[in-house]
Amino acid sequence: VTKELLFKAAETSWSCLPSKYTARDFDHPFLAEDIGNFQAYKDAKMSKPLLGRRPWKSTCRDSLWPRTCSYWVSMHSLAARADDLSLGEDLLDAVVPIIAGGATFCGGCTRHFRALMKPVLSPPVEAGLSRVF
Repeated sequence: VTKELLFKAAETSWSCLPSKYTARDFDHPFLAEDIGNFQAYKDAKMSKPLLGRRPWKSTCRDSLWPRTCSYWVSMHSLAARADDLSLGEDLLDAVVPIIAGGATFCGGCTRHFRALMKPVLSPPVEAGLSRVF
């Protein structure tokens, strides 16, 4: 995957959200020119939507942890659908490694999730987990 393709995918993902976001709608978006800039990476880690730019139409509107909140809301929706289709185990197989890997960028969430899910973490997933920062 090229750097250009990766950032095009990010732009497309933002634009698909109900408010049609762009990088300008976030306080610290991570942009292509930020690659290699550790401070920019740290700043973007918990980037938040700029509430004055567009109406934020979501359950996570008032959350101080919008990234984590959006993951939990999405997982609850996916879980309801998976239950209807008897695909709960398949959903867990897909979601557990992602969250255990630190996708929420919330150290406490990751530590707690790993502790709760330890019995179901596969050896390859467990071996691939890095230190929580």
